[in-house]
Amino acid sequence: MPDFSPVQRRRWRLVGGLVMGMGIWAMHFIGMLAFKLPIAITYHLGVTVASIVPAVVASFFVLWMLEKHQTGGPPMKGMRLIVAGGIQAGGIGAMHFAGMAAMQVQPGIDYHLGALVLSLLCAFALSYSALWVATRPVRTSTQSTLATLSLGSAIAGMHYVAMAAAHFAPNTICITGGAIIDTLLLAQAVAGGTLVLIMMAFVAFMFEHRLAQQNLLRIGDLEQSNRELEGRARSLADEMVAEQRRAEARRDAMMETAEVNFFEVDVRANTISFVDKFLYLGGGRRLPLTSQSFDRGAWKRHLHPADVDDAQRGMDDYIAGMSSSYEAHYRISVGPDEWRWVMARARVVEWTSNRRAVRLYGTLIDVHQNKLNQIALDEERQMLTTGPVVMVRVRWVKGNSRFVYVSANVIKLWGYDPDTLLNLQTSWSIVHPEDTERIRADFMKTMESQSETTLEVEVRLRMADGAYRWFRYNSMIDRQIGERKGYFIDIDARKQAELEAATQRQRLQETVLQLEAAQGEGGVLQDTGDMLHATEDLAEAFNIIKLSALRLFPGWSGWIAASRDGGNELTIGAEWGTISTSLEKQFNGRDCWGMRRGKPHAFFNYHSSVCCPHMQTIPVQELRPYICVPMAAHGEVVGALHLFCESYVPTEQQMTDVQSRASRFAETLKLALSNLKLRTSLQDQAMSDGLTGLYNRRYMDEALVHELQRARRDQRPVSLAMIDVDHFKRFNDQYGHDAGDAVLRAIGAVLQENIRGYDIACRYGGEELALILPGCDVTDAEARVQQVRFAVESMHLKNSGQDLPTVTISVGVAHAIGGSSATLIRRADEALYEAKRQGRNRVVVSQASGLSAVSMEATATDPDRLSK
Repeated sequence: MPDFSPVQRRRWRLVGGLVMGMGIWAMHFIGMLAFKLPIAITYHLGVTVASIVPAVVASFFVLWMLEKHQTGGPPMKGMRLIVAGGIQAGGIGAMHFAGMAAMQVQPGIDYHLGALVLSLLCAFALSYSALWVATRPVRTSTQSTLATLSLGSAIAGMHYVAMAAAHFAPNTICITGGAIIDTLLLAQAVAGGTLVLIMMAFVAFMFEHRLAQQNLLRIGDLEQSNRELEGRARSLADEMVAEQRRAEARRDAMMETAEVNFFEVDVRANTISFVDKFLYLGGGRRLPLTSQSFDRGAWKRHLHPADVDDAQRGMDDYIAGMSSSYEAHYRISVGPDEWRWVMARARVVEWTSNRRAVRLYGTLIDVHQNKLNQIALDEERQMLTTGPVVMVRVRWVKGNSRFVYVSANVIKLWGYDPDTLLNLQTSWSIVHPEDTERIRADFMKTMESQSETTLEVEVRLRMADGAYRWFRYNSMIDRQIGERKGYFIDIDARKQAELEAATQRQRLQETVLQLEAAQGEGGVLQDTGDMLHATEDLAEAFNIIKLSALRLFPGWSGWIAASRDGGNELTIGAEWGTISTSLEKQFNGRDCWGMRRGKPHAFFNYHSSVCCPHMQTIPVQELRPYICVPMAAHGEVVGALHLFCESYVPTEQQMTDVQSRASRFAETLKLALSNLKLRTSLQDQAMSDGLTGLYNRRYMDEALVHELQRARRDQRPVSLAMIDVDHFKRFNDQYGHDAGDAVLRAIGAVLQENIRGYDIACRYGGEELALILPGCDVTDAEARVQQVRFAVESMHLKNSGQDLPTVTISVGVAHAIGGSSATLIRRADEALYEAKRQGRNRVVVSQASGLSAVSMEATATDPDRLSK
């Protein structure tokens, strides 16, 4: 019985002892049919029945020792095996000679001492052999058969050797006085009863064995799920540690020099990895990297859009062997609207067998200032050779500026006739209004300053066709004549590229933020899953879900609803943020569009979205955009997650992002809640009685100890009522066991209706019930139990359309402030027996220890005391 619980093993040990003892007993009296005397043989009924006790007791102890041997206890070998064989042989012998003593003959039976001792030795030897075979490490069907035959031989051998030792006097007569039974009738009754008992025990054993195996499978599934989750977490942690060590090894292998960055290109993986977490820039600046390893496509987004193609092409040509070296100059982003020129060099350090590049090492050096000087020189040279600049002179008078000279190429470049510009009332008239507002104050401050001699700005000018283009304006200030002499250079292409780059940079920043949020979300989800798998009830689970949701969805309120039985009826278990008081706390899953469709449902407003029926109780002015995510696992409804946007009106993209996060969150929740419900269901099944729905004996034993401890700590009484159904056997005998079950169910329902929320109603066993009343003294307990008794007596029960007699109960009540649970049960039980003795259908209260003596006396004098 290794797969049975301790309670099941104890129960089946008792049954096994009874069945084996009955078998030994049956063999003796059936064997007596072979014994013939010249007179009729009869047996004393009382002694015959009592002779079964030694066989049952011995069988029980031997089975107990075998159970300990099979379940990891002391092994049955050596002296323990000898003791077990002796106990079994003693039980067989005691049963035999008690059975012989039951024979109604006079004078009595004489025994030959040597044959008698020989019979006991025979029983011991064969019992020892049977147990030795049964305890071998490897069990086979042959061994089981040998063990059974040895034990049967021990019984038969002892019987017939002992019969050979018996001697009857020639003048022996049969005594027929008292309660007797003849040999044939006894043998038939013994054989039939034993066979029925063995068959019933076998059927019950197979049923409980199958039930135990099913529970073990369910528990094994839960443990396997937990092991898989733990394994995935450990694997992820190991991968992160290994990656960190590889990065540190690469860093140690390279020489770190000031303002030089080392990188590695993995051609097969198409990645670029940096040794350090920073990019070293000129002037001692360090730029933190969002990651030390990038996909080459992702790294390109850090480059200026105008430089990406040249940088990528040069690298690809070098890897392909089309060039002998790699050197590139390009700009990288180092901040909002800020770019710096760098020089990258690399060489191949690893090839395949056919000389294809596999890995490159390289350096990245900040050359920003040198590159700017070179670009400025190139621009000046281009301006002098191709003339893409417009030369101007502007006069400054009383805060206003007017063109006094414009070069002739303005017609080709801007589309204006020079005279048109010279006739303008102010040069500001062709400046973009936004730029006028942006630079006018600084412009006037510079012109009025006595120390500034140069002016450089970037500004948009309106062309003759009405379009605006970007220009850089450089000028020298001559305050003696109040003029600025300078030129405009067209930078529209570069500016447009910079604007596009800024847009891409914004997108990149948003992507990085999303990646960082996803990483943080993964940690929260993992922590949430771990915590939920360790919870013991829904209240703990709801609190964990609430805390996790506040971290995952800032700016969003919400609630989580769960199904108690896997049906469509959902109850809100946890809320966070601001929730409308008009919200229904319970609703049917069919009233939620997310539950009905089996996928997330988003609601913006009544004009563009469909509102769930269960949300329509919320006033329109209070209803905010929301998302509902259904949760189902293993084909059953687990619950639903709802989120409400609190402080802003979300965009469609924001709703999509939150919906994705909510779906991932719901995936974590539904499996954990489903497992929690399964664990709770199994625990409830283990602690409750299947017929009445009350707690079972096991739960009562634990709860009573706990309540007595709390009573002793708080110095408050706890009362115990032991309840027994009067004449319960009558219902089973006259109306069938269905009627008896109906009576017990009805009384269980009465108990649950008439007790407080923290009282504990239990089925103690059979037709006995128990009621634990914490914080209730004996007077209040008596009044409450009387109320239950009246309610039971007032029931009108029917079974299969037939009216049942009035049901009554007898109750014994005792109370204590601390102490032993066994003592309190004994006192309440004694009060119950007193109620039976006084005529049933009443409540008797235990008066300390005095009732015990009265009850003991009643037991000795009243045989009907134990009758139900």
